[in-house]
Amino acid sequence: DASISAINTQIDDLKSYRQSFISEAVTKGLNPNVPMKDSCVEWIGRIPEGWEIKRLSLFTTKIGSGKTPTGGAQVYTEDGVLFIRSQNVYNNGLVTNDIAYISEEVNRTMLNSKVVHQDVLLNITGGSIGRSCLITDENINANVNQHVCIIRSKKNVLDSSFLHYQIVASLIQNQIKACQTGSNREELNFEQIGKFMITIPPLSEQQAIASYLDEKTQKIDSTISSLEAQRDDLNALKQSIISETVTGKIDVRDWKPNK
Repeated sequence: DASISAINTQIDDLKSYRQSFISEAVTKGLNPNVPMKDSCVEWIGRIPEGWEIKRLSLFTTKIGSGKTPTGGAQVYTEDGVLFIRSQNVYNNGLVTNDIAYISEEVNRTMLNSKVVHQDVLLNITGGSIGRSCLITDENINANVNQHVCIIRSKKNVLDSSFLHYQIVASLIQNQIKACQTGSNREELNFEQIGKFMITIPPLSEQQAIASYLDEKTQKIDSTISSLEAQRDDLNALKQSIISETVTGKIDVRDWKPNK
């Protein structure tokens, strides 16, 4: 238990560190010596000269979600078009081990919510609200349900990967939390999403920041995955020891507690 607790602490610390350096990069940039200016947004603070603060809707061609096909889960198929639900969207990527599929026929009735390369997906309802991922598969054939919002940026002014990092950073996460104040239901609408304030550096700088964060987050995510595997092994060992002890497979008659 002590070892498991120590690993959980390491995982939590790494996740906090991941969040903090992403937030720092998308609001302050990578050059600590760059001249700064007042963003005129109190909770954002100072930003590099040459950056702007604008509403997200000005830099997108699409903000919208899908729907549940007529018939619901009854129309899911064993293969075909990926049908992305909120349980598939995580900040470190699309998780497909619990993916649903729909037929091409059903997909043709939902073309407005078809996913394309470089789309940013955002969970807009429930306990996973605010989770986001970037679609990196150039050949993806997928659609989304009503709990997942597609955000499609204007590529000549807003890099999709940079946008994704802004969403998972405190920059937009705090705005998502603010939208839920006084509400009994966890839900975001498209108007609220369009009003999110984002930082707009020059496009080349957006791309440089995104590349830097790709490298850093991959290393941290790999370390977290390794720690999670160690934790799973320890949990399995714990259960094995308990099981073998209570069934008499381990002789404890001569065991004495540590003093």
